[in-house]
Amino acid sequence: MTKTDVVKICGEPSAKQKNDTVWIYDRNVSELLKVVTFVNGEVEFIDEGSRENERD
Repeated sequence: MTKTDVVKICGEPSAKQKNDTVWIYDRNVSELLKVVTFVNGEVEFIDEGSRENERD
C-alpha cells in the first residue's frame, strides 16, 4: 500500500516524522496511537503506541 492509498483510506496523519517515513495517527484520546512506517514509499508495518511515550 502506498502513501497515497493510506491518505485515501485514513486521511492525513496527525504528524509525520523521520523524513516523512513515519506517520502518526491520533484520532481519539481513548484509542492508542497508530504508527505507520514506510519503506520506499510503501507501508512496511503498522504499530500501536501509547500516549505516555509521546509525551517525552
